[in-house]
Amino acid sequence: MVGSPPFNSESPRVSETCRIRWVRAFRLLFGCAWAVIAFASPVSADVLVSNIGQTTLSFFAEAGFEYGQGFVTGSNAAGYTLKSVELEFNAARNTSGLTVRLATGFPDSITVIATMTNPSSISVGANTFTAPSGTTLTAGTSYFIYTSTGAQGVRRTASDNEDSGAAVGWSIENTVYSKNPIFSADFTESTNALKIRINGTVKTGTVPDTTAPTLLRAVANDRTLTLTFSEALDTDNVPAASAFSISGAQSASSITAVKFRTGNSRVVDLTLNAAVGEGETGVTVTYTQPGTNDLQDGAANKVANFTRTVITLSEERIQTSRSILTTVGAQLLSSALENIGGRLGDTPPQTSLSLAGVRVPSVSGEPDDSNFERCHFDCRDQLDKPGYRRIDSNGILNSGEFSLNIGATEGDANHLAPHWSVWGRADFSSFEGEPTPNAHYDGNSKSGWFGIDARADSWIAGVALSRTLSETDYRLDASGEPERLKTSLTALYPYGRWVLDEKSALHAIVGIGSGEVHNVLDESSQEQSDLSMRMLSVGVRRQLEPFLALPEGMELSVRVEASLMRLKTQAGDENIDGLTPEIGRIRLGLEGSRRIRRDDGTVIVPFFDLSARRDSGDGLEGFGLEVAGGARYRTDRVQLEFRGRVLLTHTGRGVRESGLSVTAKYLPESDGRGLSLSFRPHWGIAANGSGALWRDEMPRPEQLSDASSFDARIGYGFDLPSTGGVVTPFAENIHRGDSRTLRVGTRFDAPRDNLVMQLAGEQHRNTADTAQRDSIRLDFSVRF
Repeated sequence: MVGSPPFNSESPRVSETCRIRWVRAFRLLFGCAWAVIAFASPVSADVLVSNIGQTTLSFFAEAGFEYGQGFVTGSNAAGYTLKSVELEFNAARNTSGLTVRLATGFPDSITVIATMTNPSSISVGANTFTAPSGTTLTAGTSYFIYTSTGAQGVRRTASDNEDSGAAVGWSIENTVYSKNPIFSADFTESTNALKIRINGTVKTGTVPDTTAPTLLRAVANDRTLTLTFSEALDTDNVPAASAFSISGAQSASSITAVKFRTGNSRVVDLTLNAAVGEGETGVTVTYTQPGTNDLQDGAANKVANFTRTVITLSEERIQTSRSILTTVGAQLLSSALENIGGRLGDTPPQTSLSLAGVRVPSVSGEPDDSNFERCHFDCRDQLDKPGYRRIDSNGILNSGEFSLNIGATEGDANHLAPHWSVWGRADFSSFEGEPTPNAHYDGNSKSGWFGIDARADSWIAGVALSRTLSETDYRLDASGEPERLKTSLTALYPYGRWVLDEKSALHAIVGIGSGEVHNVLDESSQEQSDLSMRMLSVGVRRQLEPFLALPEGMELSVRVEASLMRLKTQAGDENIDGLTPEIGRIRLGLEGSRRIRRDDGTVIVPFFDLSARRDSGDGLEGFGLEVAGGARYRTDRVQLEFRGRVLLTHTGRGVRESGLSVTAKYLPESDGRGLSLSFRPHWGIAANGSGALWRDEMPRPEQLSDASSFDARIGYGFDLPSTGGVVTPFAENIHRGDSRTLRVGTRFDAPRDNLVMQLAGEQHRNTADTAQRDSIRLDFSVRF
């Protein structure tokens, strides 16, 4: 029976008659009750984890394929004893060619731990494969049931759940690895797990410490060489200085003293006879167990002999690390201001969704007038709505987002009720720099955001949680080996906006976070330090009273904003310790626009933006003045926009910015039918108003090139009367820097069902990557 474990000779039998004598009545009554419970339960007390009770799919493991189904053990420190593994088959057969093994290291470094004993034959349902006596499973470890090519007919399930009654902390992976060894040497990962049951017992008792301490890193600073180990050592065992030796240093040649660091027995300080020069390379330290007072932990596990490359403190490396962290902090500040700033506008963001980096537009087919309304500082880039844009491997991070309004919405009778929203976004940014004349770095930063906020007529309040990862490759000189600095940071951001009067509003964002920074110098040398973050941003926006006889439809507003971001690494002896980069920005901007509606229905909106900034801290320093402007033109089916932006001046050396973009669209009919065209060339840095002032761009050094791009799209919509929808075949060509994408597909809009679907084939090329990437994508959304 599917979902019921087979009975063995030791299982209680309900069918037996319970003959009760009065002197044994209570004991036998309890035994019969336990038998009934065991019979009704889908898993027995010996089952550690199982998914056999889950729904079976109509397809099974294929002949000729090897499979690896993963499971994770619980947290019992003493571990577990594996008794047997059960697999569920769809048909009776013999066991020819069938081998079931326990393994680790899927899919690249497979190690077989044990081979099971097969049953005499395979029957329909669950079949038991017995583990070798004494097979032990370690707590909190990923294992795999590894089957040979004769495992055809093993049932599979689409369920991600385990059966009830599993041991604490145990789980079965939701995916399975498979390969046909005749055609491929590599495993591929897919959904729909094999149906398995792991039987065994939970070990009891304490676990002896048998793990020896290991050396994590060796750092030289002047005449001190610091060794940091993986755990605390026994300070009563201090080896003689002769147990250590140093080689490769220009001056230092011997160890003169050995001592434990006061208050930290994980650290051993070696005193050198001479200083190690700043930035020296090729220096190594060797330890050989002397036989007396060996380095060891409290359980007498001795440190093995080792030879390790020494990290030498270098002012250039420290300066480069500080510069990278400063840039990461600037990207983090920009990401916070961009993602949270979009929540602080005058109107609540509408419910929206971006799938695979593509914004799902309105399904109504009506032109969106808001696309060409006057844009304030807080507005997002409206130009891509409802168009499409290419994404590269990081595009889904650069563009993915969602916003969901819940509870009261705009237009409700109760205007005092807060409007609640949950939102999320992912973004990606890249950067590079030259902190010293010889050093160079380039890296990227990826962030995921999730937040919830509420808004009323006079206030907005919310909180956001973010997770940010960055990787930066750097060289201290052109001929040096590449090194890598990685950061991870989890942060919490309370934020709010308060309306001071009908023309003024105050907003604030506070951030606090913690994480780690790793400096990977080579395969055997890595520095690590804790990382903390603090952030504050406060701003005021005010619509100016007309102080001149302004033309009808013209408005002016001013905004000032001050932001500060501070990162800090923990105190220590390494290149990345004790760093405190700070980034400060003060922004002041004046923007104006005039909406001109002509008698023939056309709308013209000229606009300008004049902005000043003060950059301070460990990154860019100085004053800058920037001007942006353009015009929008709209008729019923034609939309044009011209935008330009230039950094007029900045006191920072070699800093320049400029950008120009043009957007032309020919819209379909209001119901989506007919011809549609769009064309958008772009030159230089993004020309979206004061991008560097309020959004995420940073001034660029003179030697860095500005990206250019263009997007072109054509489509034609047809009625589909049976569905009440519109089908629009389309073609799109996108060119961004070194990458090109050709996309051809069909879009289906069904306003009656609030459904939008798009199926497209893509061909993507990048001059930096000789491989061509082809893909088929299905994007869809349902509004509710």
